[in-house]
Amino acid sequence: MTRRRRRRWILLTVALLLPVLAVAIVWLEVHMPLRMELRAWHAAGGVDNPRELIGPPPSDDVNAAVLYARAFDGWSISAEDIEILRNPWEADDLDALLARHASRLPLIHQAAALDVCYWPTEYELGIDALMPHIGSGRRACQLLVVDAIVAARSGDPERAISAIETGLSVAGQFGEEPVLISLIVQLSVEQTLLDCLERLFRDRPLPESDLPGLLSQRDHRASVRVKILADGSGMLATYQRLSVSKLKMAAADDLIPSFVLYFTLPTDMAMLLRYTREAVDHLAQPYHLQPALMAFRPPRWAILTRTFVIRPERTNHIVATTEARIAQALAAMELRSIREHTGSYPDTYDAAIDPFTGQPMEYERTEHGFVLRSAGTTWDDKPIQWQWN
Repeated sequence: MTRRRRRRWILLTVALLLPVLAVAIVWLEVHMPLRMELRAWHAAGGVDNPRELIGPPPSDDVNAAVLYARAFDGWSISAEDIEILRNPWEADDLDALLARHASRLPLIHQAAALDVCYWPTEYELGIDALMPHIGSGRRACQLLVVDAIVAARSGDPERAISAIETGLSVAGQFGEEPVLISLIVQLSVEQTLLDCLERLFRDRPLPESDLPGLLSQRDHRASVRVKILADGSGMLATYQRLSVSKLKMAAADDLIPSFVLYFTLPTDMAMLLRYTREAVDHLAQPYHLQPALMAFRPPRWAILTRTFVIRPERTNHIVATTEARIAQALAAMELRSIREHTGSYPDTYDAAIDPFTGQPMEYERTEHGFVLRSAGTTWDDKPIQWQWN
């Protein structure tokens, strides 16, 4: 073979290999970050499908969701009733509202007494999974608050406490679903129920109840870790199932060409999983030990991360607020017990730990009772305190 022919073969071989090499480099650059992140994701306890986080469906006779479905069947609430449920303290016709929904309360109490609540939700659909029962569960807890108010005002504190206990059980059952929104609803409902407990029994004797046991079982820090990992799994299931066009539609972004997304989506998904893991590590720590979060601004092409990234600040604050209210409720019931045995409230008390500081809450004995104050505030800057007379 002549030198010229050899040179041509070499040039031809290089010309053929260069595109192959370029494609291999692009493939590695695009897909290797996601493959590496998936290994870290699985090591952190994440799964590919939220369905893996729940067990098999139970039989109908032990499944609380069956009773809830019967209680919620055909549940249509007027705008007027919705306003009453949102702010029942100033409404005048609470008895009429209870009468309109009286048939649902026994089923809600029966369902709350069961240990398992399994909803046939298609979690593998990711962001397309429908969960209308979460809103109905919140409405059920609001109805229980109305029942507690009516019972307390009519001189039946045992029924009022029973309604609050049932509300906490309902909130816990709905909060077990493998999605973060279920935990957010649970925390919001628990705060409403604890506000109800504080207001109703501020000047009334507190009957015996299972509230201390119900409240002491809560571990919202562990729950938020599971829920955020579940939400990340939902995003991963969505990424694996949907096409580029549908992902663009879900993100409501028409400014980035589809051919660009074919190359950027794997890196985008890796970025979303990495930030989700960081949010899990951040929220798993006690509130007062958490470092400040760095500002995070995803690039323009990262439509998944920009649209579905979990912002831990609000979730973190809701968890800490609920932890503070639970600590105050447990301390308030203990202080009531001390007063019943000794005849007065103690001059000092340091058993209620404030999640915002890690230190005992401020305790003040007043002329007719006591006040417990947290160093934190609610999201709308209201003080977190518990006052009983």
